[in-house]
Amino acid sequence: MIFRATKKIKAAPRVAYIHIGTEKTGTSSVQKFMLDNQRELSTNGLLYPIDCGYLSNFRLIWYATRNVDSHPMNNSVDLSDPIKRARWANRFEKKHKKEIKKFQAKHSSGSTVVYSSEHLQSRLVHPAELEKLRDFLQPLYDEIRVIVYLRRQDQLAISGYSTILRAGHTLPFELPAANRLSHYYSYVRLLDLWSSVFGQDNMIVRLYERSQLVEQDVVDDFGSIVGFQPDALDYSRISASNTSLSFSAQLALFKLNNIIAENLRLHPTILTKNSSQSMIGDWDALRKSFVTHVECIKDQHKADVINRQQAEEFYSIFKKDNDQIVESYGLPKGFDENFSKYPEKLNITVDDSEKESIACQIISSFLQAHEREIHPSLRQCLSDEVAPLQVAS
Repeated sequence: MIFRATKKIKAAPRVAYIHIGTEKTGTSSVQKFMLDNQRELSTNGLLYPIDCGYLSNFRLIWYATRNVDSHPMNNSVDLSDPIKRARWANRFEKKHKKEIKKFQAKHSSGSTVVYSSEHLQSRLVHPAELEKLRDFLQPLYDEIRVIVYLRRQDQLAISGYSTILRAGHTLPFELPAANRLSHYYSYVRLLDLWSSVFGQDNMIVRLYERSQLVEQDVVDDFGSIVGFQPDALDYSRISASNTSLSFSAQLALFKLNNIIAENLRLHPTILTKNSSQSMIGDWDALRKSFVTHVECIKDQHKADVINRQQAEEFYSIFKKDNDQIVESYGLPKGFDENFSKYPEKLNITVDDSEKESIACQIISSFLQAHEREIHPSLRQCLSDEVAPLQVAS
């Protein structure tokens, strides 16, 4: 689809949107679109500030979080040191305020700034954290609105498994127990938290279902909220990001994650030869390369991990709250409650030995394809684990 630049983006004076996800609702696609079209958007009065983080605005989490050990991409700022953190926060405040004021001065008739990070939903969980974020941004804007997309909870749980595998998860999939559910799944709790700080009237709630999105696409839908219109830009449709892994890819990544975890447990302080980094750094780099390798793997196996009854029972935990959201936020309708895509019974045709074989074959092909790129010690560890397949070291 081609969008044409024919008129200015309409915006009220000094408006900010905070897009908080949620996770697995096309947030990365929205962010990539805004980055790819940054110049055109800025010319038309809309800014996506990369000083807050690239691709996601993760520095907003750094700034507001109380839990210094639980936020993304914390590899360049030592937030555990109060003095260093205060200095960084002060520099960040000054730099960001300067950027925003410069942009607003250039677009004095009206401007829009969009912040976006799915980790705002999952990492900022205390009122004090949101209050700190609000107090930082509020002096810069006349209006601040919060955009949140919600995905049906059973679909979120399943789609999220591919994401945590990419991050190193080592346990098989299982639905969370009812007594362990947090605002990650309880959307009433999530919306109550954010609305208590930013106001319910400033909450823009969307259900992440194609039938309820403008043009059945999250980028088009998001644009209809913040102000870029089909005739406002010239861009080509981007592909989806963070798609679910195939059955075989999940098996292979699960196997690799467990190999890495075991090696780190046995040799936590080993330094690789000709490297100043610890083994964990090399393992992380290897996992990232492996994720890229398996993302293109397709197979004939269905990646079903729960049956229809399990999906319906899990969703039923949230049914009452979901209905409350529809009423409270004036949504046209609730989630589609059709569960027919799930099998009545899981048809598992691959036994454990076959699963192991599939995983080892994929790891073997990865080692062969990247033999020169992998440090010998890491390559040997993996080769030893898939020895039955005679992997070359």
